[in-house]
Amino acid sequence: MKKFEVGNRYYESGLTFEITWRTEKTIKFVEVQHAGRFNERKSEEKKRKIFNWDTREVFFAGARTVEA
Repeated sequence: MKKFEVGNRYYESGLTFEITWRTEKTIKFVEVQHAGRFNERKSEEKKRKIFNWDTREVFFAGARTVEA
């Protein structure tokens, strides 16, 4: 099963999500705009519940579904 790892970045629908903290059921992340560029910006840290879908973990960030 694919799992989210602290420190890794995941790209979904034009935004990059960086995982900052996790437990078995919850996750904390920041949204990164312009990832890897000189004008990179990070949002405030947010907390969401992790869901298990078949062979991967997912969480919902607004209208986006972020998959591990």
